[in-house]
Amino acid sequence: MGNESSRSLNPTELSDLRDRTLFSQQEIREWYKKFHSDCPGGQMNKDEFGALFHQIFPKGDATNFADHVFHIYDKDRNGYIDFKEFLCTISIASRGTIDEKLRWAFSVYDLDGNGYVTKKEVLDIIEAIFKMRGEHNTEPEKIVAHLFAKLDKDGDQRLSDIEFILGAKAAPELLCILESDKTVT
Repeated sequence: MGNESSRSLNPTELSDLRDRTLFSQQEIREWYKKFHSDCPGGQMNKDEFGALFHQIFPKGDATNFADHVFHIYDKDRNGYIDFKEFLCTISIASRGTIDEKLRWAFSVYDLDGNGYVTKKEVLDIIEAIFKMRGEHNTEPEKIVAHLFAKLDKDGDQRLSDIEFILGAKAAPELLCILESDKTVT
């Protein structure tokens, strides 16, 4: 798609996005128009992405969490989110199956991308979520210990994507801990 902000999607691009997302062609066109209205250059950098999170969570500091999520969106690791990267992730977040959403959540927690989530990674994300929401929780380590007690079935002190997904599905009360827009108690 490049940096051309004045053009519309060509039929091949539209078809590709239709195949990769759960959006209709009309919805894709609407998202494209909105994205290019907000990002006339056709790309969003980390600062622009962070500014969106600050608008959504004005009472806290969303910097750390936005940085983590930006790296998930930026699939090609070029330092920008283009429309395709944006739309594919939005599709999962808004219309994906529970498995797709949990796979995406796992990728947020897997900070080093090694296919496993450690206690430190979960702690880092949970602290970033509290900070983003402007909440102070003095016991994030307890939350992490509780999660691992429930989800780490093989006791290796790390969660595979399978443990993470199956555990979250089997214990829905844990989903509120894993989601960034829910209250963690």
